[in-house]
Amino acid sequence: MTKRKIIVFSTVIGIVLTTLIITNYLNNDGVVIASGKSEESVNNKTFSLMLETSAGSGEYQVSTDTTWPGSGYEYNENLSSCENGSTLIWNEETRSVSLKANISDKCYIFSRSVRTKSS
Repeated sequence: MTKRKIIVFSTVIGIVLTTLIITNYLNNDGVVIASGKSEESVNNKTFSLMLETSAGSGEYQVSTDTTWPGSGYEYNENLSSCENGSTLIWNEETRSVSLKANISDKCYIFSRSVRTKSS
């Protein structure tokens, strides 16, 4: 092969590999937090699970858990969001949150306490 053919061939292979890597990265969706049954690990750099300290307080603390809290909490759609516009989708049936993202993002998932103050 001539030098020119090698350069053209290498460039084409590089473009194809770059395209495949970018396409795979941009189409990566999945379940993030499930009720104790997370099939994929939760990336703590991507998600912060915020739990209300007591019912109706409006005060939230970052949880160190990587699974959805048990009974006594419900998903707070109004506060839950992502910094770069990705979409969080709550599934009531499975009590799980899915993330639809096209780029890296940092998301805050808020869970409102539904326990009474006396419990």
